[in-house]
Amino acid sequence: MLRVAKSKRSRPARGAKRPRRRALAKELEQLERKMEGWNGEKKLLDARLADPALYNGSTDNAQIQTLLKRQGELSTLIDDGELRWLEIHTELEEIGEV
Repeated sequence: MLRVAKSKRSRPARGAKRPRRRALAKELEQLERKMEGWNGEKKLLDARLADPALYNGSTDNAQIQTLLKRQGELSTLIDDGELRWLEIHTELEEIGEV
């Protein structure tokens, strides 16, 4: 009987975590999609900025500055996204879902 009573007590606790787990899983899925896009865009941008032809004089300096600014923005987004990804996984581990 003690085993049954203990089991019944733990059910509400698990059930209370379910909405939080769902919210975290949804956020994680959205974040992973965004990060995939950011990483893809940054990879293309990095390749473009690594091309010597970009600097041959025919490209406007303002355009290069715009590309460099976007590269920095993407790096920040990716870094922040990775940090949040780790936070979500840590919280899911604490809930007992990973």
